[in-house]
Amino acid sequence: MTYSLIKSVNTVSGKIALGQSGFCRYCHKESPEVSFSREAHAIPHLLGNNEIFSHDECNSCNEFFGNGYDDDLSKYLGGMRTFSQIPGKQGVPSYKTKQKLSRIDVEEDGVKMVSTYGDEIVHINEKSNTVEIEIQKQPYSPLGVYKSLVKMAIALAPQDILPQLDLTRQWLIRNDIDKYPYFRPFMIQTFIPGPAPMENTLFAMLLKRSKEVDMPSLVFWLSVSNYCFQIPVPCPELDQNLFGHEIKFPRIPHILEGKNPYGPSMFQKVDLFQKEKVYNQSETVAMHYDKIIPRNTTLDEVMDPDLGAALKDLQDARLEAEEEGFSRPSDEALKNAEQVLCRLYDTWACRYEVYPMPDGEIAIHVRGGPRKSVALLFEPEGQVLCLVSLGAKWRRARYSNSATLPDAFVMEALKELRDATEKQIAK
Repeated sequence: MTYSLIKSVNTVSGKIALGQSGFCRYCHKESPEVSFSREAHAIPHLLGNNEIFSHDECNSCNEFFGNGYDDDLSKYLGGMRTFSQIPGKQGVPSYKTKQKLSRIDVEEDGVKMVSTYGDEIVHINEKSNTVEIEIQKQPYSPLGVYKSLVKMAIALAPQDILPQLDLTRQWLIRNDIDKYPYFRPFMIQTFIPGPAPMENTLFAMLLKRSKEVDMPSLVFWLSVSNYCFQIPVPCPELDQNLFGHEIKFPRIPHILEGKNPYGPSMFQKVDLFQKEKVYNQSETVAMHYDKIIPRNTTLDEVMDPDLGAALKDLQDARLEAEEEGFSRPSDEALKNAEQVLCRLYDTWACRYEVYPMPDGEIAIHVRGGPRKSVALLFEPEGQVLCLVSLGAKWRRARYSNSATLPDAFVMEALKELRDATEKQIAK
């Protein structure tokens, strides 16, 4: 075999502390120049790790990595953390689309997905019995993702390997060095299908047996939930023979390969060379189903009761308009009202009244007592009128479309209304 295992850690072993406090293995500063009071995770908490810690990571480096490279890794994984049920500090994170109309949540009885018309994330193909879920990633730096994995490798590295990783350490903590001298950063990413096949996080470091083999000397391997990540760890002190050559890099198979009842693993080589952020990237997960079981599900079952009730009122607006003899609300007005309603609810979670108006408008109305209210009127052609009444103060604003709502004008009006409501309750 080309590589030997030199270190491995599994969260099933219970709490593990790596290194000794007082000297930081990243910036090489000592106490009391730097502090070691924080609980530094050797593997980021966002990957489900609350067992493996680094005693030799100072507070400054911990903050630098957490706000930088680990944030890039979090945004790269995005909604896949939800789908694969990888817990962070606040449990498994929910996934919401940019418009915040569709979402994925992990609840006690499983994964719940809400896909809203005009903002769909779930696509069903009844001919092939498959469901495709499209997950949009937040902007991230690919090089930041790679550096996050390199940082984990240095956290795991045995003490006698650290001198060979000194240039790598310096590159890691300096943001002004973009590129590494002898290969283009990448990783091999493996996806293991099925419901969260690995309950524990496992990571390992491997060392090349022979210097004559034309491969990287150090390999870092990480397994969490449905994913496995493998990178060559840059180590110029040991890999001078690779300079200027295209490197060979064998994929290390996952422990479940060939044994998984949900099908074969899927793997890809991911280029992580770019420092600039990547925008508008998405990932699609496909699942097979045996049959669709119809179920009458109310909106109150999948979201907050106040928001669910308001969306149900919106759903019934056309029928109510017919009963009242009003003009029929347009598709444009209904779609705009739905999108803005969900964004308003994220701003202030309260009961919004939704109802049709005589000329085909849709009204979203929130009241705060006598002569105190904020109303948005969504017109058939897409325009929006905002009316604000705060006692003796009246204001209005007109918009050519709803794309920017709620804007500063609406937010300020809602804040004033909320403050007035809270004062009234306090009396």
